[in-house]
Amino acid sequence: KDVLARATIFKVKTELTQTLESRVEALELQARHLKDLRKCLNETDAIVLGEAISSVRKDHLDNPSRWDLPEGAKLLSKVIARKVHCERLEDLEISIRRASRVYDVPVLQNCFREAEELGVPPDQFKEAKQLLLSLHDGDNIARLIADLRQQLHKSEAEDLRASQGIKNLVDQQRHLGLMVDQQALRDISSVISRGRSRTRAKSWYAASDTDENEVARSIFQDLRNLKCLRDPFTWENEPANG
Repeated sequence: KDVLARATIFKVKTELTQTLESRVEALELQARHLKDLRKCLNETDAIVLGEAISSVRKDHLDNPSRWDLPEGAKLLSKVIARKVHCERLEDLEISIRRASRVYDVPVLQNCFREAEELGVPPDQFKEAKQLLLSLHDGDNIARLIADLRQQLHKSEAEDLRASQGIKNLVDQQRHLGLMVDQQALRDISSVISRGRSRTRAKSWYAASDTDENEVARSIFQDLRNLKCLRDPFTWENEPANG
């Protein structure tokens, strides 16, 4: 810079000074990116990390051979890895929230295994972990099912979530070897049959929503879940006609 300043004063314009000017501009640009990348090493927002990476790529520095500053390419690699980590963590948080809302034990268990692999602090999902532990208590499961059944009868807007919750809780009863609340599943089949949660008389099987479709199939694949069907164990052995 000092040499260029002197050359400018004396109006010296040669191929060498032009090369030096380009070199200084490149180094200054890389230094700015380097400063931004260092700030990103402790960043937890994937969007902020993505913006920093995009800025580097815009200046064609995503190719390691284009960096003149030796730390640049390594730092960029770390920030890219950081972004991937943060995106996985954000996806994990979303999955845990969704699974918690409908008491999906298998999904919660898988999420906590992934959280351990990512090195997430043990207390980060404290409430969700407490919920998972409570879903191994038969009395608590029965209370939750009773609450959701009331919700199912009172509110049409919450039918899908309540139905998913009941189905998952009954699956957990079955997994724990507890008595299954078959009546709760019959409530779901009755709601689906009446089409209460849809504004048009459209079958849940034909629903574009994957969750609705999955609930409907899991309920209707077992005839014991049909509310108006008599319990098969009470059927009388009647001789076939003809």
